Amino acid sequence: MDLIYSVGTTPISSRKSKNAANVERALGAENLCQISSGNVIAFSASGGPEEGLNVAARGYHVFVADLNTPWDIHLVWSGSSPVTCLEWDAAGTRLLLGHADGLLQLLQSPAHVINSWHCLHSVRADNEHIVQAIFFHNGKKISIASEKKDSFLYNDKFQNTLFCPTLRHFGGRPTDGFIGLTSSGLLAVCALNGNGSEATFKKFELSKRRSFVKFASMAYSKNGDVLVACSAGLPDAPVTCHQVSLRQTLSELCADVQQLPSVYLDCGAQADSGMQAVACVRHLHKEDASQLLVAAAGDGGGVLELWQLGEVPVSFGQIFKHFSGSEPRVQTWLKSASYQSQRPLSSVDTARVCLQDGGLPAPPIVATTADGGIVSLHRDTMAQMAMGCAEPAPRPAGEPPLKLARSAAAAAAAADAGVRLTDVALTSAGHLAAAVDDRGQLYLYRVGAAADPGGLSVVSSLVLQLEYYMVTGLDVWDLLVGLRFHLSGGLESVCETLADTFHRQPGPVQQYYYVRHMAIKTSLYRLLPSGSRRVTDNNALLMLRCVASAFRALLRPTESSLSTSGGDGEPSESLTAFMASNLATEIDKVLLAHPKEGDPGSADAASLAQLQHLAQWVADLCLQSIAALTDGRHKQVAVLRERQSLLLLRELLVMIRRWGAVRPACLPVFHRGGEHTDVIALLFKLLTKLLGMHSAEPDEALINEFSLLPSPGLAEHWSLDLPARGVLAVSATGASTAVRHYCFYDSEGAESPTSHRRHQDNYTVDALRYLRLGARPSSLKQCTRCLAVTSARSSEQLSQVKSTPVTRAWDQRWTRACLCGGHWALQGPRLTGRARAA
Repeated sequence: MDLIYSVGTTPISSRKSKNAANVERALGAENLCQISSGNVIAFSASGGPEEGLNVAARGYHVFVADLNTPWDIHLVWSGSSPVTCLEWDAAGTRLLLGHADGLLQLLQSPAHVINSWHCLHSVRADNEHIVQAIFFHNGKKISIASEKKDSFLYNDKFQNTLFCPTLRHFGGRPTDGFIGLTSSGLLAVCALNGNGSEATFKKFELSKRRSFVKFASMAYSKNGDVLVACSAGLPDAPVTCHQVSLRQTLSELCADVQQLPSVYLDCGAQADSGMQAVACVRHLHKEDASQLLVAAAGDGGGVLELWQLGEVPVSFGQIFKHFSGSEPRVQTWLKSASYQSQRPLSSVDTARVCLQDGGLPAPPIVATTADGGIVSLHRDTMAQMAMGCAEPAPRPAGEPPLKLARSAAAAAAAADAGVRLTDVALTSAGHLAAAVDDRGQLYLYRVGAAADPGGLSVVSSLVLQLEYYMVTGLDVWDLLVGLRFHLSGGLESVCETLADTFHRQPGPVQQYYYVRHMAIKTSLYRLLPSGSRRVTDNNALLMLRCVASAFRALLRPTESSLSTSGGDGEPSESLTAFMASNLATEIDKVLLAHPKEGDPGSADAASLAQLQHLAQWVADLCLQSIAALTDGRHKQVAVLRERQSLLLLRELLVMIRRWGAVRPACLPVFHRGGEHTDVIALLFKLLTKLLGMHSAEPDEALINEFSLLPSPGLAEHWSLDLPARGVLAVSATGASTAVRHYCFYDSEGAESPTSHRRHQDNYTVDALRYLRLGARPSSLKQCTRCLAVTSARSSEQLSQVKSTPVTRAWDQRWTRACLCGGHWALQGPRLTGRARAA
């Protein structure tokens, strides 16, 4: 296992002492971590300003950070009670916290930024200690059909698996909520309504004979029930299993708990095993509770046992065989495999998504040891495949440096430094693993390639994984980080195969997944050595499609069209069909020939002026693309090479021309040389001639005609090249595979001084609205994956004009994610290191 980076507060020698960490461990304050489906890590840490944490007072804290920019950690919660469990929901937008004082908190980011959170709802089980918690299952699960995985249609290879929600509302729709388990065997069930402001909270006993619970694991069954496995922490005590079924009546929330067979560890039955305590209990798959992992530790090492829930026949005596028609069978736990470790185990984790049934490599099992080691195990045989360690950060100047190596020597150095990994978490598909130590330092490891040496090297296998990520909405960052080192020569084939398969889908399917598809292609192009031009073209195509969708939404049918078509006519479709059939070069003739029932001028006049910046972007894109062809810098520009893009540009120019006659304020503004030239008409003429050519490249005569356009100085130069930032930028350069050590809050030391894209006159440019925001805008949102920034204010606040539904829809289109699919983070002032430690 390769260590990618480590990130912490200060060097190890100046942090809190090992004795302080042992005291907090005795109080149950182990640091925890969990990774969401969007590759955002949430981890808990204890300490105060003296440890370098940017917090108000000493206590227990929960932070979140994008794995691509781990130095930018953001405080989510701070208090005096230890955090005992962390859990993300399936969408990765809400975080559930469990505390030692019985408090359960549901946190959410209202503005969809990772550094602004608030408590959506909270419940408390008095005088209890929360051990584990889980969200209700929403009944949605997409899997790969193994017999149709070679089909090019998404609807054939990806199918909805039959899965029931944990709790249903009236009409069968799934209910939102969560379940918490306390150390005394009490279930705290909270069912939320639609917006989460109101909830139904009720407590149930897990069993009539309540017993102490130290470790627990929760998973889902196909019928929507929650299966709970509990351990008291002793290897000779059974691991009890329960099945919890929730139902909502007209008056109250009810729960039915059924006792399942218990697990009796082999190491607990053997007196000479040397195992003293259970270290962890974990289901192998969150959506399949039939397999259970139990780890035990002792002075002589550790053991991890894999148990399978199956059916075995029951043997009867000869006298009873005459009365039994068929051989009865009962459920019991059967031991499948085990792993012996020479060092005590501390935590275990598995991936949430397993694509093994679809023919892809199975994600591994990751376990950490008490001396700072981490191992990767095969999912079925429990054979060790790879091993890593928590390499300590460099020591301060003046101290003898440690000789770091990815071997047993590095593990010994970590043990000497007192590094102890307390928890480990895998990404959704198991390609990366993040661990946290007892001093709040994070470590990220690459484990995906170890699951199957040939997995990431097969182009078809990788394309299938990328398509699954696109269909399910998972973030592809964890998969892309390993591409640079395991598929350095096959990225071109991956990009071509992914694009060819997408273009073979039906039109509605392409339209539905278009934004996700383009975001994945942008991320892949960034890994190529010469992918900057492709990133620019890809962003231009994506923005062009989105602008066309916004403009078409403005079209309204006229009274004549309603009477002719009976109310079923769509103005945008009629305009698209007319522009595809009419290849006249004069834009005014096209407007005259267009039928009046689909007149593009019948739009909402109040919305036209507010979309002037998008009309300006369309004109600037045409000018920049034509200038690139004329100068010979890029013989093939993607926007001018695709027939569909040329048709879109002509259609947009027609709408801009017609709207300009109604509302001149919506027309684009041109600079030097554009006052006495009909630029829109000239652009339409040149694009139409380029559309009529059958060759891939324009001939010399058309290039000469392009050169007559006074394009230099006509418009602004908007840069659509948004380079990657953070860890992905390091992977794109491929400069070095050495371990990188970062410090929390030290973004200046981790990245280049260029924090976001600026105009050539030192004006900040909004990457989504293409507006100048000034030299020092006060409120910005920055992408965590690229250098794109946008104003945190709405269009109404920026223009001081009441917004229309179209402008609000444009703002909401990019609320959740950037063009590249990255998360948004509010920009704010950064404190220096000494100011934070004060």
